[in-house]
Amino acid sequence: KWAAFTLIEIMIAMAIVGIVSSVLLVDFNANRSKKGVEQSALEVASVVRQAQNYALTGKQTPAGGNPCSFDVSWGGVGTTNILLVNNWNNGVSCTPTTILTYRLRDGVTLNIPAGSVSFSVPFSTVSAAATIVVSKDTQSYAVCVTTGGSVTTVSGSVCP
Repeated sequence: KWAAFTLIEIMIAMAIVGIVSSVLLVDFNANRSKKGVEQSALEVASVVRQAQNYALTGKQTPAGGNPCSFDVSWGGVGTTNILLVNNWNNGVSCTPTTILTYRLRDGVTLNIPAGSVSFSVPFSTVSAAATIVVSKDTQSYAVCVTTGGSVTTVSGSVCP
């Protein structure tokens, strides 16, 4: 006698393997999207901290002017650019100069109206608290800047 599996048994086993594989693949893609948004939020927080550090250290400005403030600004919902701007005193007024343009990657966009946060020189005083929300699909992360100067990231779109 020959011992073997029937065609129906083989097809049922293949169906089970297919279902398990598809569930794992969907979960993997969702986790990948979440990690991408989290990474973008950490990079935005890094740009905000860079502006804060420039204000604390009094980073030198173009043409020998004195720095007034360092700002981080963004264009609004659906945009992907974050600007680090140096406002320097040219002897008459504070003139903005873009130092760095950071672009969000992998389909991550900003999910807030246009705005900015400013750090004044020399004490890095924050102009106002700000929440910068980055998102992709259903995943969101918020970069929270408090009036005390704390910069944190949290899952979701609301700062604590």
